[in-house]
Amino acid sequence: MKYSFLIEGADLNLDKNILYIRLLWVVLFVLLFVILFLSLSKPFDPDELESIHASWKIFSGQRIYVDFFEHHHPFFYYMLVPLIGIFKESVITVIAARVLIIPMLLVIFVITYNISKDLFGKEPALISLVLLATTNVFIWKAVEVRPDVPQTLFGLLSVSVLFRYFQKNSLKYLVLSAVSLGLSFLFLQKALFLMLVLGVLLLWSGYTNQIKFRDIGVFAITFIAILMPYYVYLFFTDQLQAYWVYNWTMNSGVLQYASLSHGGDVMWKLISSFKDNPVLWIFWLLSLALLDTPNQERLGAISLFLLIIFILAQVSYSQYLMLVMPLIAIMAGYAVHRLASLFSDKKLFITGLVVMMSIFYPLGSYFKAIKFYSNAAELGKMEYVLSITKPKDLVYDGGSFFNLFRNDLDFFWFSTEDARVFSWIRGKTAYHYDVYELIDKLKPKVISQYHIGNMKDYRIAHHYRRSGKYRDLFIRIN
Repeated sequence: MKYSFLIEGADLNLDKNILYIRLLWVVLFVLLFVILFLSLSKPFDPDELESIHASWKIFSGQRIYVDFFEHHHPFFYYMLVPLIGIFKESVITVIAARVLIIPMLLVIFVITYNISKDLFGKEPALISLVLLATTNVFIWKAVEVRPDVPQTLFGLLSVSVLFRYFQKNSLKYLVLSAVSLGLSFLFLQKALFLMLVLGVLLLWSGYTNQIKFRDIGVFAITFIAILMPYYVYLFFTDQLQAYWVYNWTMNSGVLQYASLSHGGDVMWKLISSFKDNPVLWIFWLLSLALLDTPNQERLGAISLFLLIIFILAQVSYSQYLMLVMPLIAIMAGYAVHRLASLFSDKKLFITGLVVMMSIFYPLGSYFKAIKFYSNAAELGKMEYVLSITKPKDLVYDGGSFFNLFRNDLDFFWFSTEDARVFSWIRGKTAYHYDVYELIDKLKPKVISQYHIGNMKDYRIAHHYRRSGKYRDLFIRIN
């Protein structure tokens, strides 16, 4: 009985800790529930409709890079093809594609949790998920129908099992890491950034005798073996040259142009993200000084070098940050936990305060988007175009805004407004593109005024009337 008050105190602290963990889970599930609603209601990015339209073209028997323009790897488009087979040429397909993304996003959260739990423990892992769920620059893109989502998923899986390899010195984890990295690359070329970082990490580990160079060879051979079937297929179907031109040569030229003309936007993107999620970024910076074990230091190096590559690449699109943000959230969650643990009697209060500070603004932005912004008008426009056209009719969209399941006027069916793309094409080839000539020759049923400088041109004015429902659409009258 003499020390019963100590036992009671310990039980009380244990009860508080259990309650604290449960509250974190509740907060996380509420955030995920809100993100689900955000996914279903958020207005569409043109990249999403590009993905769905490209998938429809493949479903219709057209060959990517040969029959229509694309500058991304095709595996995401292949993945969407069954949705078109199931839901047909309907706007429901667009919603179904958004729903398909949700399980992938949840898997990203699971992998993030496992990396954090293995390196830092369960409590920091849970804090990391809350931070990631409120990271605007990540979530706003992670709910979209874009190849960056599976690319991020397999990239994170590659990092996760690579850490297991370092822990257990087992080749099966190294092989699985290489397989995952290969799949990430097949979904999107941006995996090249992670390939570079992991390659340097493995070489450094070999140089410092942490691993055998033989293992690095196994990793490289496995990675190449994953890619080879696709490249063999491209070679034997005469698509390899077109693939190389549009996925690499053109993209490198376009990115170089973008870096010269919009280089300052990269720093603004990071500053904007800091304003949205200051807690995340401050604790990530703090965590760089708190890493103890070799795998923790590797995580810090990977996150830091991916961020440096983003800055050096000078491309300010949010999706370029998708792979690094879960790693930053992991480290920030650890720093929050580590700092709070310094004040054992106030640990729960400090953690709770930091969590509340981190979710306040992002959660408000989610609710605002759900309440005031909707994709209903966009879906209505897509449905309208489908309703006034037949399957064999042509449509001029000019971008990726409303034409889902009708053929276009030209090989170049989107980015027609993008001087970076067309200046590169015209500078390297004798390609001729004239939208007025195409409209006059092919007589599309519906055209948009998007990137048509003169709607009074006789080839348009004499044959099209403005839609009574959508002022930017024109319908052929003869």
